[in-house]
Amino acid sequence: MKQAKLLSMSLGLMLALMGCATGDSAGNGKRVVDSAEPQEKIFKESFDDIWRAVQLAMANYPIKVNNQDSGVLETEAIRGDSAWVTPGQRRPPAGGFRYRVVIRVVRGRTEKNVSAGKVTILKLGEIQRDFFSAYEKLPSDGMEELAIMYRIERELAIDKAMRQN
Repeated sequence: MKQAKLLSMSLGLMLALMGCATGDSAGNGKRVVDSAEPQEKIFKESFDDIWRAVQLAMANYPIKVNNQDSGVLETEAIRGDSAWVTPGQRRPPAGGFRYRVVIRVVRGRTEKNVSAGKVTILKLGEIQRDFFSAYEKLPSDGMEELAIMYRIERELAIDKAMRQN
């Protein structure tokens, strides 16, 4: 009897904790995309065209690494007023919040031997709760990565349209 009661209490506690873990901190039940899941897309364009589109899409960001040979573009740590705010978000990020955006472009070819490239966008967020604590990793909501990918797509479409005229 005592074991059954203990088992039901532990099972209830486990279910309650799992229910709390699926929602975000605002309590509206939306799942937060983990920052370990980058946005990826394959474009059937030349590497140079894709790299140029990435450069144009990231023109307003402070760039730390810009290496076309290795296909890596990385921003400086973005803080405070420079931080991107998701549309509809009311409050600015906390004072100890910072993030970097890392974009990787990999050369490739399709099965029909057509040039292609894979673009991977990763947002690495961190927050320092107080002056004495270390930075903790924060998950990304994935919105900024989607916006950057959309800009890259649009730059490629504009470039393609300009070449046809």
